[in-house]
Amino acid sequence: MTVSFTGSPWPTAQPCGADYAAEPVESGKAVVVILLEQPNGSSGPCTMNAMTRTATLTLAQPLGDRAVLPIRGDPVSVTRTGGTK
Repeated sequence: MTVSFTGSPWPTAQPCGADYAAEPVESGKAVVVILLEQPNGSSGPCTMNAMTRTATLTLAQPLGDRAVLPIRGDPVSVTRTGGTK
């Protein structure tokens, strides 16, 4: 499963950059997506730039009809590809 979110436009190797990963917490009714951020440890001013980033996670079982939820906020919209659930 791949999730999209807004994050730093730069990788961790650059000032103000960040790398991202995602982990699922699963139940029979929902999958909660935990987004993990590894920011660059630099100090100093950063611009407020952001871009769409993605992270891929592996589910223990197919998503099926389960809801996908972020840690905070509204349910996530899911686009299915390949004709499978």
